[in-house]
Parts: sequence; C-alpha cells; structure tokens
Amino acid sequence: MTNTGGTPAGWYYAPGDPEGTQRYWDGTQWIGEPQAVQQQPPAAAPDPAPATPPDFDQTVQFQPPQQSAPPAGGFQAPGAPPNYGAPGTPPPGYQQGAPAYGAVPQGYQNVGAPGMNVGTPAEWGTRFVAYLIDFGIVFGIYVVGFILTALASAIADALGVLMWIATVVAAIGFGIWNMLIKQGSTGQSIGKEKQGIKLVKDETGQPVGAGMAFVRYLLAGLISGFTCGIYGLLDYLWPLWDPEKKRLTDKIVKMSVVIT
Repeated sequence: MTNTGGTPAGWYYAPGDPEGTQRYWDGTQWIGEPQAVQQQPPAAAPDPAPATPPDFDQTVQFQPPQQSAPPAGGFQAPGAPPNYGAPGTPPPGYQQGAPAYGAVPQGYQNVGAPGMNVGTPAEWGTRFVAYLIDFGIVFGIYVVGFILTALASAIADALGVLMWIATVVAAIGFGIWNMLIKQGSTGQSIGKEKQGIKLVKDETGQPVGAGMAFVRYLLAGLISGFTCGIYGLLDYLWPLWDPEKKRLTDKIVKMSVVIT
C-alpha cells in the first residue's frame, strides 16, 4: 500500500483497517500491522468554583426556632418571679416545729409593750442586792459624816452643826447623781451596774432619763405615804409573784428592770 501524498511519517489510521487501530506511515507507505490505539486517561475534572459569599445586600430569611415543651411546674415568662411551690409549702431545710420568724424563743419572757422585746426581766434577788449596794453607799456617807460631826462638835458646837449639814448634803447629792442622773442616762445606778441590770422604757428599751427616773421614785414615795407605807412594801415585793417581775410603780410608768 503506497501513498505519495506527502504526509509526514507517523502513526495514523489506515483506510480499510479496523476502527480503533493505527498503523505507522513512513512517509511513502504503511508499514507493519495495524495496532490498537491506546486509550488516553480522562482529563481530571476542574476544581469546583469556590463558594460565592452571600450577598449581604439581600435580605436573609431566618427560620423561627422551634419551641420546646414548657418545663415541669409550668412555663415562666422572662422576669417572672420564681416558682416557690404551692402556698403553705415549707422551704427546703425547714425544720418542723421551728419558731416562726420574729417569735419569742422558748423560755424567753418578754416585758414591755406588745411586739417590743426590751430584754429578760431581772430577778427580784438581783434587784435587792443592787438596792443594798446603792443604799449601803448612802449609809456609809452618813456613818462617816456622823463620826466627823462628833469630832467637830468636840471642838465647837457650831462646827459640828456645819459638819452634819455637809454630811446630809453629800448624801442627798450622791443619791441624786446615782439614782437620777446616772441611772436616768445609762439605765444603771452603781448597784445595778454591779449586778448587770438596768432600768429601761417599755416602749423603746432605752434608758428612761433623769426626769422620768425622778417621777418613778416620787410616785412611789407619794403613794406609799398616803397608804402609811403599805403600798411601798407591796411595790417592792410585787416582782416576786408578778409574771413580768415588775414593781407596781414600774407598771404605772411603763418601765422595766432587765438584764444587760
């Protein structure tokens, strides 16, 4: 098979050969037997185009979230108060039989106005010892004054009289300072201070003041004088059987002697 068409040498399909074969052309003629054409591997697919960023000028459509079932115990809107349980249900850790908030503990005796805890009332014996201390100081002033008056009278009667007047003034002055000024401003005379008790108002639990301390003793003295001392005796012994452990006069002027 000869071809003089000037086709350059190479592998070509020769007319008349089976499809899918090639034969070598040397430039003038076909040489050899037809050869099967080797299949070329398919070209790799091009990389996919990169994802195009969303167009932020376009309105994005959002799907509303799916609502879940309300929690146990009922749905609570935002800002609503927490669910503390049914009314009357005690909180966690509550001890059955515990006293209510603001209640007076068991064994504590309240004195004073309703709802006002001014303190635990002092025992009669403690008040009696405090009275003995205060009275003992005044008695001591008189004893010292009596001795000085006797010595002064030995020198001159007039000097003895002056010494006795000074003794009385000193005793009265101490009583005013101790029982009215000191006790009125702090709630404690020297005797009460030593015994750890004080005189207070029922309404406030605070010291009564010098003026009311004076009214307290004046009222007790006047009523006792009108009753020939009977009221004075009952007044001082009344705390022995009174539930509030108060003197009668303290009930009238609304005062209490309590433990500090």
